[in-house]
Amino acid sequence: MSDFTVELGALRTDATTFDDLADFFVGMVDTIQQWQSNIPDWGLMSDAKPGFDTATSGIATFADTGRTTMQDIANNLRNVADVYEAEEEAGVHASTGIY
Repeated sequence: MSDFTVELGALRTDATTFDDLADFFVGMVDTIQQWQSNIPDWGLMSDAKPGFDTATSGIATFADTGRTTMQDIANNLRNVADVYEAEEEAGVHASTGIY
């Protein structure tokens, strides 16, 4: 039974790792938004602004998709661990007749 507990712990640890990755992507989006708002006057470089805006918006969208994906993976790993744990408890109860 101890191997089962270790594996559940590993699933939950991996879920935390994916949560941390999601937080990283949140930081990326925040940084990109700061870039977009920290250039108030493009002056002579105003022709570059549309390309900059397109690129940074695309990167922000990509990073937000990454955040969502990492959160989904983390949630799925936690759900799998919870289901395994519940099924193991149900199996133990069924085999011992104790509920």
